[in-house]
Amino acid sequence: MKFSVCIPNFNYEVYIGKTIQSVLNQTYQDFEILISDNASTDSSVEIIKSFNDPRIKFQINKINIGFGPNLLKAASMASGDYMLMLSSDDLMLPNALETYRQILQSLDEERNKVILCSKAKIINEYDQQINYLEIDQKLWNQANNEEKLTELINNSVYSLSAETLLRFSFLLMRNPFHFLTTLYPKCLHDQVESYYHGSLINPDKRFGWELLGVAEKAYFVDEALFSYRIHNNNQGSQQAKMGAIKHHIDEYVATINVQESLLKKASITRQELIDAFIEQDIALRGLKFLGEGNSLLARRILHFGLATYPKSINKNTKAKLLRVLLLSGFIGQFISQKLMTVGLSYWNNQTQKTLQKLNN
Repeated sequence: MKFSVCIPNFNYEVYIGKTIQSVLNQTYQDFEILISDNASTDSSVEIIKSFNDPRIKFQINKINIGFGPNLLKAASMASGDYMLMLSSDDLMLPNALETYRQILQSLDEERNKVILCSKAKIINEYDQQINYLEIDQKLWNQANNEEKLTELINNSVYSLSAETLLRFSFLLMRNPFHFLTTLYPKCLHDQVESYYHGSLINPDKRFGWELLGVAEKAYFVDEALFSYRIHNNNQGSQQAKMGAIKHHIDEYVATINVQESLLKKASITRQELIDAFIEQDIALRGLKFLGEGNSLLARRILHFGLATYPKSINKNTKAKLLRVLLLSGFIGQFISQKLMTVGLSYWNNQTQKTLQKLNN
């Protein structure tokens, strides 16, 4: 059983060496490391070349082709049975591949129809742990506890049908998996034509949806097998600096070009997907930003929703509330702050109950 660890890189000379070494330190050694350097201007390439291991293969882009296309470049080099995408500032813990191998081995013929993911440590630029990336309870709330797998690896393992996880991912407009911990058969990757599906900043989210469209089941390992690094220059930080509008463009485009076959598998209509976009990405995000004092961004988000789906906006209670609070100035901001701590948690609980009813 061979694993392909795909690493996209751009100007991460500070971290790329540690990332490569974390893969080389795996207790399971049947893997390849595939690095696509996106025309780095620092010493990244020299650091990559300093590793003398035949399992490391890399190519250098002549120009910076962007984040999404570079994921596709890295993935295109894979020849293993199973693949994962590891950012060049993140780390694999030593038992990551061995744990995934044990689970896959026990699944027999089912192993080529499943997706695996896990918990991860959150570390800072100094390798200090500051938190965890946990299981998303709202997406996985109906998951089954896999007792045999739990006993096998001595940590909890949960499973959920691809249909159910895809449905919840659509209705909550969320990424079903953690980017760095997601492992999948190469045959499923090839079926969905790799990572890049036109997204500006979150190609892994659309890729996760597409994977669920061809998979049968997803598994979550409740053990930290990776370390996700937070610092001022990582993808999440860059996303925040862009004012979140690119995120909303991605979500809007998804409401248009998500395939009908995916909606059918998730048992939802396109209108339900549109309503989820308005609820989650316009109304709730707008209220969140307003409560944080960023009324300008909240207003931009509301206007974006009005420009894309005015009828759906006018039917959404929270969007109407956002409009009123924006017109109320500082009073509206104060109310939004209170809603963040009290009202939004209530709404989220109601959303979860609704999802449970829809799935039964």
